[in-house]
Amino acid sequence: MKTAYTLFHKTHPDEAATDRRGTYPTLSGAKAATGYQHLWEDGDQTWRAEEESCSHWFIVAEPVAENDAESVALALETIRLYGDADGESHKAWVLDQVARHLARNSYGAWVDDMDYWDEGIAP
Repeated sequence: MKTAYTLFHKTHPDEAATDRRGTYPTLSGAKAATGYQHLWEDGDQTWRAEEESCSHWFIVAEPVAENDAESVALALETIRLYGDADGESHKAWVLDQVARHLARNSYGAWVDDMDYWDEGIAP
C-alpha cells in the first residue's frame, strides 16, 4: 500500500467546509501546490500552514490501494471507522470514500455516469 497526500483549502477559520484541491503522490508536491511550502509545520498525519491572508491549507496523508485486496480492506476500514457517523452529509462522505477505494482509478468515470453524486462532509 502506498500513501497519497490530499490538499484541502479553507478560506476562513470559522468555516467548517473545505475544498479538495487535489491529490499528490508526495508530501512535498502537495505543499508546493499551496505556494506556501516554506510555512509548514509537520504534525501527526495532517499538516497546516500558518495563517496568511486568511488562507488555510490542510494536507491529509491517505493510504492508496495498489490491488483489489487492499481496496476492499480500505473500504471495510472506512466503514468500521466512520460508518456510525450521524447526519446525511457524513454518511454521504462515508459512501464516497468507500466508492473511491473500490473504484480506484475508475472513480471519476463512475461518478460521471451518476445522475447525482454527493461527496459529503467528513465527520
